[in-house]
Amino acid sequence: MWYSCHLVFSLILSFIGNPVVGSFFNQLTFCPNATWNPNGITFANNINDLFGLFVDINNIIYATSQRSNTIYIWSGNSSNLIHTLSGNLNSPGAVFVANNGDIYVDNGKNSQLLKWTSNGSQSELVTNISAQTLGIFIDLNDTLYISYDDLHEVVKMSLSNGSSPLETVAGNSTAGSDAYSLSHPNGIFVDSEFSLYVADAFNNRIQKFAVGQRNGTTVAGNGTSGSFQLTMPTGVFIDGGGYLFIVDTSNNRIIGSGLYGFRCIVGCSTPVAGSLSNQLNAPRTLGFDSYGNIFVSDRSNQQIQKFILMTNSCAIETTTTQGVPVKQTTITTGLLQSSPLSSISYNLSTVSLSVINQSNSGCFPPIVTLIPNVSTLLSPLQFQYSKDIYISSNIQPSCNQSLAIQTQWTVFNCSRNCSSLVQINPTIVTTHSDLFIPAKSLPNEIYEFKLTVTLVSSSSLIGLSSAYIQIIPTGITVNLFQFGTSSITFGYATDLLLDPGANSIDPDENIFNASNWMYEYYCRTLDSESFPSINGSLLTIDDPRSLVFNSSCFFNRSNIGVVSFPSSSLRILSRSLRPNQTYQFMVKMLSIYNTSSSAIGYLLVQTVDYNTQIVAVGCVISTMCASNLEFQLINPTTQVALFSLCIDNCQTSVNITWNIYYSLTNRSSNLISWIRWNQTNAYENIWLFGMNTSNFTVAKEIFFVNPQIIYWRFEVIYSSLNGIGVSALNFLINAPPRNGSCSINPLNGTTMTLFTITCSNWLDENSINDYSLYSYNQNESNANLVAFSSVPMFQVRLPAGSNTTSRLNLFVKIQDTLNSYTDFNLTSVLIVQDTTILSDLIDSFRNRTNISTNHLFSQLLSTGDQNTVEQIITILSQELNQINNEQLQNAVTKDIPVASVFVSPLGESSFSSNYVLPNASTMLYFNKQMNTYATIREYLMTTLTNLPIIPTTKGITLQASTIAQLTQSTNQLTRLLSTNASAKCHQLAQKLYLIMNKISYEDTQAAVQSIATCVSNVMTAINGPLQQRITTLDLDFSRANEFPYDYDTDVEFKWSDLKFFADGNDYSWQTIQNGRNFYYQKQTANQIDAQSTETLSLLTKILQTHINIGQNCTINTSALFLSLETISVASLSNKLVQLTENAQVHLPSSLANINSTTISIRSLIQPLAIADQSNTNLSRSLSFSIFDRNGNELTIQTNQSIKLIIPRDKNFVLPPMSLQNVTAINSTARHLLFNWHYINLNQFKPNLSVSLHLEMEPLNTSLAYFLAYKFDSSSNTIAGWTLFCPYNLTNDSYYIYFLDNQQTANHQSVIFGLREMNSFELITFCSNRSNNTLPVPTDPFVFSSNYNLRTYVSGCYYLDSKNNWQSDGLIVGSRTNHNETECYSNHLTTFAGGFLVLPAPINWDYSFSNTDFLRNKTVYVAIVYVFTIYIILLIYVRYEDNKDMQKLPLMMVIDNQKDTILKLKVQFMMLGKKNETEIRSFIQSHPKIFEHSGVDSFLIVVSRSFCSLNCIYIWHDNSEIGHLTSWFFEYIIFRDLKTIETFNFIFEQWIAVAEDNERIKQISKVANEDQAQQFSHLRTIQKHHYLAEGYPRFSIILHSPSKEFTRVQRCSFCLTLRFVLASLNALYHDQMEQINTKKKTDSLGTLCDSLDISSEQISIHVMIQLMLFFRRVRTSRNTNESLIAEFFSSIFLI
Repeated sequence: MWYSCHLVFSLILSFIGNPVVGSFFNQLTFCPNATWNPNGITFANNINDLFGLFVDINNIIYATSQRSNTIYIWSGNSSNLIHTLSGNLNSPGAVFVANNGDIYVDNGKNSQLLKWTSNGSQSELVTNISAQTLGIFIDLNDTLYISYDDLHEVVKMSLSNGSSPLETVAGNSTAGSDAYSLSHPNGIFVDSEFSLYVADAFNNRIQKFAVGQRNGTTVAGNGTSGSFQLTMPTGVFIDGGGYLFIVDTSNNRIIGSGLYGFRCIVGCSTPVAGSLSNQLNAPRTLGFDSYGNIFVSDRSNQQIQKFILMTNSCAIETTTTQGVPVKQTTITTGLLQSSPLSSISYNLSTVSLSVINQSNSGCFPPIVTLIPNVSTLLSPLQFQYSKDIYISSNIQPSCNQSLAIQTQWTVFNCSRNCSSLVQINPTIVTTHSDLFIPAKSLPNEIYEFKLTVTLVSSSSLIGLSSAYIQIIPTGITVNLFQFGTSSITFGYATDLLLDPGANSIDPDENIFNASNWMYEYYCRTLDSESFPSINGSLLTIDDPRSLVFNSSCFFNRSNIGVVSFPSSSLRILSRSLRPNQTYQFMVKMLSIYNTSSSAIGYLLVQTVDYNTQIVAVGCVISTMCASNLEFQLINPTTQVALFSLCIDNCQTSVNITWNIYYSLTNRSSNLISWIRWNQTNAYENIWLFGMNTSNFTVAKEIFFVNPQIIYWRFEVIYSSLNGIGVSALNFLINAPPRNGSCSINPLNGTTMTLFTITCSNWLDENSINDYSLYSYNQNESNANLVAFSSVPMFQVRLPAGSNTTSRLNLFVKIQDTLNSYTDFNLTSVLIVQDTTILSDLIDSFRNRTNISTNHLFSQLLSTGDQNTVEQIITILSQELNQINNEQLQNAVTKDIPVASVFVSPLGESSFSSNYVLPNASTMLYFNKQMNTYATIREYLMTTLTNLPIIPTTKGITLQASTIAQLTQSTNQLTRLLSTNASAKCHQLAQKLYLIMNKISYEDTQAAVQSIATCVSNVMTAINGPLQQRITTLDLDFSRANEFPYDYDTDVEFKWSDLKFFADGNDYSWQTIQNGRNFYYQKQTANQIDAQSTETLSLLTKILQTHINIGQNCTINTSALFLSLETISVASLSNKLVQLTENAQVHLPSSLANINSTTISIRSLIQPLAIADQSNTNLSRSLSFSIFDRNGNELTIQTNQSIKLIIPRDKNFVLPPMSLQNVTAINSTARHLLFNWHYINLNQFKPNLSVSLHLEMEPLNTSLAYFLAYKFDSSSNTIAGWTLFCPYNLTNDSYYIYFLDNQQTANHQSVIFGLREMNSFELITFCSNRSNNTLPVPTDPFVFSSNYNLRTYVSGCYYLDSKNNWQSDGLIVGSRTNHNETECYSNHLTTFAGGFLVLPAPINWDYSFSNTDFLRNKTVYVAIVYVFTIYIILLIYVRYEDNKDMQKLPLMMVIDNQKDTILKLKVQFMMLGKKNETEIRSFIQSHPKIFEHSGVDSFLIVVSRSFCSLNCIYIWHDNSEIGHLTSWFFEYIIFRDLKTIETFNFIFEQWIAVAEDNERIKQISKVANEDQAQQFSHLRTIQKHHYLAEGYPRFSIILHSPSKEFTRVQRCSFCLTLRFVLASLNALYHDQMEQINTKKKTDSLGTLCDSLDISSEQISIHVMIQLMLFFRRVRTSRNTNESLIAEFFSSIFLI
């Protein structure tokens, strides 16, 4: 006897599923036993003749009243009406709201179907109807369904085509009860598979009509078994799980289907009508809100009832018998909850999961949606084995705590029961929200891809979702000849080999396995109708009957023959075919494993009676040419790149020509008549490239201007002395997606508004691959990718529109699986910025608080969804970039030179200003703002860094463009951000490189542009601070000076080597900090530069794949200019390359060392040159390189000069000229012939030569001048001279003179002199231009007019292999000016121009000519006065220095010993983590300690390390008298000499009996960071530090003995500084008069410092000090850190 042991496993999971993607209403997924509160809530009442009801996805409720002829509209959160519609309505009935917000309503008595557009106030007619409409529905394809009551039928029409006729889909206009008939149909519903459900009211049933079927199936009511019978059903609804909800009108209830049939949901107590809360009276329609609550139109009660969802738990019992495996039942769906759930758990076999009641914590399971999401085990999604698998997800965590989630993908093999776990390749990332599985990773099976999402804060909250995917074979491409050649020319007197076994391609395998296939060969002449056959069965070549039935292929001759060896190839013996005839060969291949799997290939062979070269033709990008029987499919939206190759009988000397043919013939005739396209010469090197080379490229514009042509033939001809070879590829246009439409809803909003993109009715023979959304403001060519989706309905957040109109233009690119696409323009939308998110971020970072998980952006970023995260970051980046531009403009208006804080983009000069001196207060505010935004950018970049790379063109482009937007403001990029961005963009370039042979040129160009922009942004950002074009960010500065974690393990760590960072003998803390920051900035710059060079090299190779000879790819953005052109070597001669901003490269007539016939030249302009302590900080970087066809850079040397024009930053403001007051020195008795000026050339790097430019502006332009110059002060020989005659004046009325770098090389200085020519000299030498004699002056110079003068140096440099600028071999050209450098070079590399305006030299002649005492009494008295005070002060400070020397030695602190005979005063103990001291004593000695306002230093020796100090206990014995009985301790600082770690103890208390808390003992713990930042402590430090170290004049008195800079030195420094400042004022005295100062200032001066302080500043300072006196406030952390760091650099201060 068998005994059965029944085991019951209960699976209980609380969930509400996600709305079905594409639904216009809330189509949720409920558990089969979900329950609702039987007592309803009256949502709205007193609605006369209530009829239609609809609830949309935003929980907006629409209802119709037939008596009041009105549509009422409520918000689901309130029963207060928000709108009504009543125009032209007459007894309205059914109502439905489309996804775009349009309202469709039956205008009953007027026999019309009306529509109110979104936000419209007037209705418009959709169609006239023949009877009252009781049901309206719009499906996912935008098809409108209408149920006619009295006509007993359901009809449909397409809304995409306004003229679409009505088509009957159910019923036959006659009432009936059979499967084909309906009787008074009411409510209707269409599910995601387009099955139609009809509430067949008078037949008391629900009918289901499958798509395309007119016979219905009864799914509920009359005709089905079960206890629930229907009476007048009027409404039907299908949830996401396929369960039915039915309005059983005459039974006054709502019923629903479940696992065991139907059950009553609402109105279940009695079928009798009533008005109680648990009763209904003739209900008509139902709908659901997003929380799962039911809304019912309770018609006879004239009210709308709302029934709250109570429980939604899935309990599934599975029973098994002993010895039989347990059947595992799993429900996988998304989770959504708006209110707390009960505590429920389930246990199924080995599966254990708990969903805990989270009502207290406010956390709920994450909502998980997979895209694509419509798949089941019985109907899985299909992916070819050779195609990548990409599944994205939409995760919505809901928790008021941490939103951190953990995601895990698992893959199960479903060949049996989806229980076999598949081991995924470890290189595939399965812990992100998106899953990308490369092609050929999984065998051909059905799989379940399950995503598990767990909240980190509560591991019991889990969201699950699954997708079912079937991997299927790709199918082979049959090629009778190499590369899929369509047609060849063949000498009939030679053998012909057709080898499909060697030439065919199996995308699923690396090598085609010919032995897996059987081969059948067929032949026909092209002029015959078909291949030979008998009774419809084709005859193969080797069939003897084929000769009888078709003698045109092989005629009866004794020497004919066909040899097949092996079966995978076919050899046609010589003279078997007739000459001058065209044959078509066909091979049919059948799989030996599956005979139903077959493939066919074709080849046209034209026989000639002479020897030919055998040429093969193929597509460079094979994926752009898909085989289609005897044609290849090409996309009219991408360029076509072809290559040709000689296979047999090849010649070394050959001429190549390409021809183009087309055909308009209808293919049904089975014959194609080719017509020669005669416009090839007109479009050569415009749309056609490489017409006389082995490679040939056709631009997409040819297909665009000839849309009527669907057949194209590209023929190549190889001509030589030994014959001609002709081959061709025949193409059929792959029609792009068509007949569809796309829409967006809503039409306006903010950057945080969720917009829905809906595309429908798109047709394509190759199926739609994806939908991509692009946005732009004005120029469509600058459109940016916003999002891409594999489903036709998706949601996005959009960037802000135009700054002036807020209008954003959009279009959707619909692309098929073969990469052909159609662009569909959407209605432009109005988008304004939502500044809330950025404001929250700014507040969080300024207040140093954690980012709240309740913020929307935090929730969105935590999802990890590619599209969502990148949209949010793009939106925030756009806003940050706009703010940065506004701040820069504001800074310029407040006297900040823009060139000192910002590197201007290429081609832009958006900031205009005059030459000004920097405004310190504005600069401080600007830097503070900039640092805040830099922190936000770094936070966003961290999120981007954690995103996986989806290695598709759109995935790469979207991520790269996001990084490009984030890094656009290069003055706000930290080193960490720059490093991460550079690494990410390098990874993106590597991924793009791997797929470059599979993607179109257009997609490649978009991806390369985004990556290159990112690279250039990072290069500018990292070199900006080194070039002093961007201020150093606080984050970078603090990180450079943080104590390193590996200090103890890295003995040779640079951070601790102070000599490495000191400036000569300057070891001050500020100098060390600056040195460290510079070191790490330069180190990072070198790393990024190397990585960027490699990235750009990859991008160059990628573009080279797609560019043919004569073709040029140009990327011209504000971040870089990149041009790549492929040309012949002969075209290099005298080639002029024009770049952006007037940059040029002019090549000489010949270049050596080029062995390739075809080369690529790359021109690259970046906004800022690489930093190398040279004067290149205003120069753009120009790189010019030559590559061979393999992408290898060629080294170019030439004996002829290569001319380059290198532009400079357009935002640089040139300082004004200095006025030379030469008329004031005419009375001098020194008898000088010239007014001499001195230029020091030693101030520049020795290895960099410079040229000198002199600009002179005479105040009297009618005068002439004589200029002479000499080199070095020791030389008395004039090196050169020139005349400045009036006709030499430029358009700016300047005289210009130029000395190139060859003339100035090896010289230390240049001395030039000017003298005004008298009238005789003017006539003699200027009027007669042919007079070239040197005018020899003999009289001292006399000037009748002053002149302005400006001198500047320029340089031309190249970058060597060590990233250092060099100038050898380069010559600066005479065309060099303020805006650009002309350079001549003998080689090619990266170049930059140097530029530096020199200060005006001091006019010593004028100074010494006016040094007499009578004319300078005040000056001499002031000098005597100053030196007298200096000598008196020097005596005093010398005395004080001697006293300080006595205090300088450190005092030892010893242990208390019993035999110590000392009078102890102050004692202490230190307690640490691993040690504590005995009682230690501070011993009174000479010099005395603990004096008033004293700071004393001690050295303490301990037996072992404390590891870290915890607290200090300090006291005194109270034995002193008088003022010595009390001490006030401010703070104690301990520093561990071994680890340099600092511990702060802040007291600020009395240790005294008679003071404060009357205690002589105090205990203090180590101050934490917040305590260290407290204002009172910092102000104590700040007061001492600023006065003692920040101001030299005060430091003379407040000098600390521990400082090596003595009082005598400080006093001498003040005196020297005073005279240096006076000299600097002399240099710029005349220029200062030309500067437009906006505010009058009051000058306050002292002996050592000069201050310019306005009265407003003084009053503000006083008010601030008063406020701080009464209120303790916290200061900026960034500012305080530098103060504390410098103050703590002292050793053990008390």
